[in-house]
Amino acid sequence: MNITKLLNISTFINILKNQSNLYTELVSTTHIEKAVYLAETIYLDLPKNSLVKKVIDEVTNKPVKVTGSLDIDGKLKSDKNSVFNIEFNAFKPNLPKSAGVYLFTNTLLDLQYIGSAMNFNERIQLHRKKVRSSSSKFHKFVSKNSWNDFVFGTVYETTHYLMEFKSRFPTYNLSIGEMIILSHLTQLEARVLEQSLITKFSPKLNSEKEVVFSYTSWNPFTLNKSYDIKTPNAITVEVLLEDTKEILTTYPSINQAAIGLGASTITINRYLNKSYSFESTSLELRVFVQTPNKMIDNSPIVYPKAKQYSLIDYNISSLEEGYIYALDYTKSNCVYKFQDLIIATKTLDPTKTNGKEINQLNVRHISRYLNKDKLVKTELGHFYFVCNPNYLINLRAK
Repeated sequence: MNITKLLNISTFINILKNQSNLYTELVSTTHIEKAVYLAETIYLDLPKNSLVKKVIDEVTNKPVKVTGSLDIDGKLKSDKNSVFNIEFNAFKPNLPKSAGVYLFTNTLLDLQYIGSAMNFNERIQLHRKKVRSSSSKFHKFVSKNSWNDFVFGTVYETTHYLMEFKSRFPTYNLSIGEMIILSHLTQLEARVLEQSLITKFSPKLNSEKEVVFSYTSWNPFTLNKSYDIKTPNAITVEVLLEDTKEILTTYPSINQAAIGLGASTITINRYLNKSYSFESTSLELRVFVQTPNKMIDNSPIVYPKAKQYSLIDYNISSLEEGYIYALDYTKSNCVYKFQDLIIATKTLDPTKTNGKEINQLNVRHISRYLNKDKLVKTELGHFYFVCNPNYLINLRAK
């Protein structure tokens, strides 16, 4: 479906449509239609004198920066590449922190993955974490083949509405609703372009053919800074940007901060009032969290140590590599055989994992006890989890 019918809903879509140097025409999906409608709804709810509305109006005319090209065979390539450096265990040169659409290319097999990000640098870190547990085609491929033959490059650099606003008004404390519209517009522009490229080039390493969006609902009351949904005695949480140390927004409780930042309440509590930042997966930014007027603690972050268990009495070296096995309590019967931790978690804890996205699943209750003499409780029973030692080394290295 052509996206022309959406032009009366969002100005910046019209600007994208009329930018002649894009690789392909824009396309629409149901997800995009809903996301554009949500953006327009939130925009119309902003007060006329809103600074956020003013900045949005100023930067929607900003053209997309094209940082890639097509080769002689019509294949998409980036003109700004980072190559995986084994010595530094990182992509070099350093990746930009801007928003846009990126491309992973496996140079050995000529396979590609197309994605979008609000922050290229933080997104690649998230990809590297997901390789350990995700069951997506791309992450499973990297888990099996490593990053060594991959090149990362940007193909479009788009407007980061949140950072554009903060560059103009660095000390402004955004309401939750204001931050949502700025984040949503940042994601929307990049993902509309991502969808057009996925539709055009059908990259072999992409599992999903339609992009989805983080924000799908809207509460106009969140535009009010006095909006308070916290429970009695809840702790107010201020969020500060790592780069500038300036305040970004304020949440009325730890639970709301966890939801808004895409983190667990354990993470919020662990970093609260500490001089250490962590990655907000929803914003793709590193942030500090603190309570108002509270002294900052410079002591190191303390992670709880798991109880140490001895190595299981089982011939794990004889196991086929690339699989995780669930043994019964006698250690004599293999009840299940899984290709990865995500499948194991979904199979053994179906109620807890029902409806959850892959990146929301907690696989640690299995991974931390692999090859340990520890009987692990799941919804389908108690099991010992084992795998070939070489496979375990690869899992932890990635």
